Amino acid sequence: MFRRHVQTARENLGRRLELKDFIDQLPAFRHGMFVGQHGSWNRKVLSGYKVVFVPFANGKPTGPPVDVLSGFLDAGHGALGRPVGVAIDKRGALLVADDVGNVVWRVSPAGHTPTASN
Repeated sequence: MFRRHVQTARENLGRRLELKDFIDQLPAFRHGMFVGQHGSWNRKVLSGYKVVFVPFANGKPTGPPVDVLSGFLDAGHGALGRPVGVAIDKRGALLVADDVGNVVWRVSPAGHTPTASN
């Protein structure tokens, strides 16, 4: 059922269900899954190279993926980054491992300043 909405050719490598404090700030992400789409370098039309959120209900996808983090391709379609894994840190931010940039991106809602208690 999951493949109906997200093509496997995009190399969906990282998935995370536990959303904790992130969803307290953004209720639209309350039920579903973040998916890191590594990207397909060997296709004429590139796909992936982003992190999406797939809404779920009763253990099944209920709609199309929603872009959460993109911009990993430059104007010439060169990869600036390739999301490879996703996680939620103990303060509720989304963490995204990038194997081209060799970094971990930390994403939190705009205006949200995490504290030790979050």
